[in-house]
Amino acid sequence: MPEVYLDPRDDEPGIPVRPVGWQFPLLQGLLLVAVGLLAVVDPKRAVEAVTQLIGALLVLQGLLSLWQSFGPGRRLGRGGAVFTLAVGLVVLLFPLVVSGALATVLMAIAGGVIVLAAAVRMALLWPLQGRPGARWAMLGAVLNLALGLLLLCAPLSVGLVAVRVLGACALLAGVGLVGIGMSAAFSGPRDAA
Repeated sequence: MPEVYLDPRDDEPGIPVRPVGWQFPLLQGLLLVAVGLLAVVDPKRAVEAVTQLIGALLVLQGLLSLWQSFGPGRRLGRGGAVFTLAVGLVVLLFPLVVSGALATVLMAIAGGVIVLAAAVRMALLWPLQGRPGARWAMLGAVLNLALGLLLLCAPLSVGLVAVRVLGACALLAGVGLVGIGMSAAFSGPRDAA
């Protein structure tokens, strides 16, 4: 039996129509493929582009808030609007400095937390030596300790690897969404063979 797509807005049931909404997954998939490729091939430029986009959005938010604060009877919010505008301009003009500093701080915090958690786990596992699975758990704790130390010692390098991994994930998700969009676009009523 052929597949029939029905438009729920139609008064006459049984009229085959092309599935609605295939364009969004296709466009989203193409965008994810482009972003994923950029992140995998050149993670530094991908971080710069995303940071500049965030800066532009902050500038827009600051300008709109500032404009709104000059309305009749409005005095509150001008300071916040000016601050948002200033932060947006700094982020927009110096994207690599801002993203590098932010990545360094975040990676240092994450590295410190991972090192602390690994040290606690190793201390808790030490008395359990000789029990089944204790060596594997200790190996996991040692690997976590190594990851935490790597994050503390080389945060930007690890950050670029993380950007590449996220780019690969975006690329795969984008390919999947393109496939879903194309499948929805080209699947319609089929003639019975």
